[in-house]
Amino acid sequence: MIRPFYDQFDIEDVKLLIQILNSSARKTRPDGYKELVQIIREFSDLRDDKTIAYNLFRDEEEKTSLEQIKGDTAWVVDGERILVSDPKFVRKCAESRLSNRIAKYSFSAAVDFWRDGRPRVQWEGSNTTGSLVYLVVRLAEFDLLRRVRQCEHCTRWFCAGRKAKIFCTRSCSKLHWQSSSTGKEKRRKYMQKYMQKYRKDTF
Repeated sequence: MIRPFYDQFDIEDVKLLIQILNSSARKTRPDGYKELVQIIREFSDLRDDKTIAYNLFRDEEEKTSLEQIKGDTAWVVDGERILVSDPKFVRKCAESRLSNRIAKYSFSAAVDFWRDGRPRVQWEGSNTTGSLVYLVVRLAEFDLLRRVRQCEHCTRWFCAGRKAKIFCTRSCSKLHWQSSSTGKEKRRKYMQKYMQKYRKDTF
């Protein structure tokens, strides 16, 4: 199925992507959904300079094998972890990994002319996932992908108005705080004082 996307992007395209991410795609197309989410996260990590940690070894043998390598080396293990002999190569390796993910999908362009000869380019992906990957790439290019966030409490995707926003609603923010160790401790102290007062007033 070919779905066209155009070269003009705004907040409505962000909402469209969020709607798709929150739809049944997670269940009906788990592989495509997983790949899309991974690309979004890698774009976000690179933008915020939070690239996946390096030198996370599974065992001592893997650590030893890297230490024996001379010179500046960087590569990806299992498509997830980045192992390097020099931390400065982490970002470059992450960029290459992201490029390789995107390169799996083909896009085609059809050009027509309108309004005094100004061109309009219509991009098409070879399949549904490819079209969505293209949408993600263009939103990142227009710096709109930063608006696409996943709630840290309920995991639903939402459109963030502020950079620091990590919850989709106030309710999720409150529930997340209540389930934290700080929230539980404050609640425990409140109930302790409440019961002391209750017993004093009752007896």
